Amino acid sequence: MHIMRPYYEFFDEPMQERHTWHQNWFIWLAQFTARPVMWLYWRWKVRGKENIPAADEEPVLFIANHLSFVDPPMLWLIAYPRIIRFLARTSLFSHFFVRTAIARIGGIPIEPDSADRGAIKRAVTCLKRGECVGIFPEGTRMNSPDKEYNPHAGAILIAQMAHVKIVPIGIKNADKIVPYGKHFPRPVKIYVKFGKAIDLKDFDGLPRKERNRVATEYIMDRAFELRDSADEDYTPEPPDPAEVVAAEKEKLEAAEADKPAKAEAAETTEAGGEAEKPETPDTADESEQ
Repeated sequence: MHIMRPYYEFFDEPMQERHTWHQNWFIWLAQFTARPVMWLYWRWKVRGKENIPAADEEPVLFIANHLSFVDPPMLWLIAYPRIIRFLARTSLFSHFFVRTAIARIGGIPIEPDSADRGAIKRAVTCLKRGECVGIFPEGTRMNSPDKEYNPHAGAILIAQMAHVKIVPIGIKNADKIVPYGKHFPRPVKIYVKFGKAIDLKDFDGLPRKERNRVATEYIMDRAFELRDSADEDYTPEPPDPAEVVAAEKEKLEAAEADKPAKAEAAETTEAGGEAEKPETPDTADESEQ
């Protein structure tokens, strides 16, 4: 049962979608112990589970807003038997029991606030192998007023390299588990909603830089809409990606058309500044001579 294997050996090992006790006893243990304990304490309500691909369907990249330390294990338990291999910051692997648990359920270490090529490569490999991957584009838990919203485009890069769709997830109330300024978890009802898969091919009509930015904004907007409506059966209809791309193209064309006028205005301003430049004392002395 490989109980004593080093944790890092699990990073590149395929995760079986259908498990037997001899294949991965830890996953069974987590499902039958962590699930009832966590559910009894937080009693999550899930909507949109039909958007989680079955074990024999194509893999997807899951993205979600991030509010609490509970988010990754909760989503992992909800999606089972489809395993989600979450990207986890490297600092979590400094604790023996935490790193052992994360590694055994499929976690992939990633260096935060950096272009961690090793983590990206592992995530892409997992997706191409048929495994689902999960990522929080915000990069950190947005559970305090001093946190700055700055979503990373890594999710878009991974999905494009692996040629998979993105399933957005909205999580609501998880930030109340440990409110800002508090230190102990509280029993709070959490709402989770899975959205429909998003195909990044719909954004191919844009230049690469703008495409990544617009696609990142689009998937995060969907996650926030799902978050805001997670406690309701109604889900707002997302805008058509084709219309989003068309609007962005108009902005780019307008900005391109304005370039000559802006350049001319800049040259005029520069020329005017030189013409009005006062004589220096040295220049004045030379003219008198």
